[in-house]
Amino acid sequence: MPKNKKKTYNKIKIPSFMNIIKDNNNKQKKQNVLIKRNDLIKGLPNEIIKMCHFNNPFVSYQCKINFDEILICNKEQIKKWFNSFTNNFIIDYKINTNFTVFNLKKKINITYLTIKIKNNNIDSNIDKYWDNILNTLGNFNITNDLILNYNNIKILPVNFSNIIIGGNLLLNNNLLTTLPDTFGNITIGGSLLLNNNLLTTLPDTFGNITFNGNLLLNNNLLTTLPDTFGNITIGGNLLLNNNLLGTLPDTFGNITIGNNLWLYENQLTTLPKKFGNIKIGGDLLLNNNLLTTLPDTFSNIVVGDSIFLDYNQLNILPNTFGNIKVNGTLCLDYNQLVTLPNSFNNIKVGGNLYLNDNLLNKLPDTLCNIKVGSSLTLYRNQLRTLPDTFGNIIVGNNLWLNYNQLESLPTSFCNITVGGNLYLGHNLLNIMTDTFCNTFIINLVLL
Repeated sequence: MPKNKKKTYNKIKIPSFMNIIKDNNNKQKKQNVLIKRNDLIKGLPNEIIKMCHFNNPFVSYQCKINFDEILICNKEQIKKWFNSFTNNFIIDYKINTNFTVFNLKKKINITYLTIKIKNNNIDSNIDKYWDNILNTLGNFNITNDLILNYNNIKILPVNFSNIIIGGNLLLNNNLLTTLPDTFGNITIGGSLLLNNNLLTTLPDTFGNITFNGNLLLNNNLLTTLPDTFGNITIGGNLLLNNNLLGTLPDTFGNITIGNNLWLYENQLTTLPKKFGNIKIGGDLLLNNNLLTTLPDTFSNIVVGDSIFLDYNQLNILPNTFGNIKVNGTLCLDYNQLVTLPNSFNNIKVGGNLYLNDNLLNKLPDTLCNIKVGSSLTLYRNQLRTLPDTFGNIIVGNNLWLNYNQLESLPTSFCNITVGGNLYLGHNLLNIMTDTFCNTFIINLVLL
């Protein structure tokens, strides 16, 4: 019985996009070529395409390569195929049949690079494979994004910081517990995503990084931040929520954040004295911590939108708190506030002011001067009386005074201006109709 002849692919047609690699004199042109994955496999026999699985274990898309540089190869057949038109095959270091590691001769310029392991449980030596892969990435200049998320990476090599990334670095949803000391030397043009790992600390050099985009460190196990963290400038969001932070470094107030700062769901008991120096373009979320007081400088804070301080243990606010200006919402609900400072009348809130679910038993006489653009919530406190001047208050939307212990209303109450509903139910009031003779409200809710 005759033996089956081994298939050969000597007559494989080189895809048309490769024709520009050589000129008429068979010399390499000095220009870049933009290759997409679908183009990369064009012209290959189906047998090789099926065997190579270009999507796994690695995915590469829109890879900008130089005229003599080939980016990714999984099998020997592909290597031979590429060698048919280039004399400088740069990469191919095979660990086993399932993994290919880059063995580069020089820096490669890439537009996008995504690396995914097909099956992270395929071998007990998976950490070793990743170490080889990541060690090589320091040779890359990546114009846009490097995507390494969802790979169960446990550690980054020291030379990983040599990498230059013009776009975003996605390392989220791995198993990182620490970062190399040199990590602060990395160059990132966009965002850094380190969320959903197991990080407990950050290296001292971390503050050397400048982020034009977002810095995501949420959903880790961070207990502290390095002192250099205050040197960071972030063009987008800084997310530190859902960690174990008990304190913040004294330098934290030096940070400039283009958009939101999220610190909720930590274990913060105090804030640095200079926290009020911070500049935030969007929202400040400090809710769901263990704060009992705020620094005196807190009123100096510059926030583009809202401040959330709800679900803490605040029992007092600094005397200067009334100087704060909030364009959006100010949440102070679900704390343990008993009184408000006299300066509170100076407060300016463009949206809602939430003071409900505290222990307030008295309001300052000058509270009527506050400016609230939307709703003011004072329900579920322990108020028995309201200031004589309370009726001069102007609330843009709803005023909630229900679920207190009010027995009477001041005479001025008939002058109150409420743009929405006035809630007075569940008090101890014996209300007469003429109490609201001049009141401007949309709806009076007494239930």
